[in-house]
Amino acid sequence: MKKSNLIKIVLGLTLSLLVFGGCNQKKDVVDFKLFGDKMATLYNAHDATGLANLYTEDAILFDTQGKAMVQGKAEIEKYYASYFRAFPDVKIEILQTIGSENKVCFEMMTSGTFTGVLSSPGSEVQPTGLRSTLQGAFIAILNPDGLIAEDRTYYDQYMWMKQLGLLNTAEEPK
Repeated sequence: MKKSNLIKIVLGLTLSLLVFGGCNQKKDVVDFKLFGDKMATLYNAHDATGLANLYTEDAILFDTQGKAMVQGKAEIEKYYASYFRAFPDVKIEILQTIGSENKVCFEMMTSGTFTGVLSSPGSEVQPTGLRSTLQGAFIAILNPDGLIAEDRTYYDQYMWMKQLGLLNTAEEPK
């Protein structure tokens, strides 16, 4: 076989692999940067309904210990509404976005002043008037339509409670 024919065959095979191999690659569910921008815009506008519409009907919101805390779009909307009432000036800034296929992670900075009652399942926490600024991470699994099926948000809960004056000195670790 001539060298030029061999080169043509190798180039043809390489091109075929690039073209047809690329067609079989999994695509990301959403544009993660746009998704993060939309979430931040809704959060900063305190739009609990808009945020809830980014979740599936049976979505689960987990607490910082990994336990299911809130389930279902309606309950997630109530959760956000309660948080926005407790922290009427709360803002979020997304520092970085990482995503692949159906998973997305945002590193974020949130800050707000605790001036309203914070209602959660089974309890109400009275406001302290103190401000909190924390860095954390939002990790989500999305369904094929790009809606959040699982929300795992992590932050330093101890530091948050300390900044807001919710810990007694006797509760602080030694």
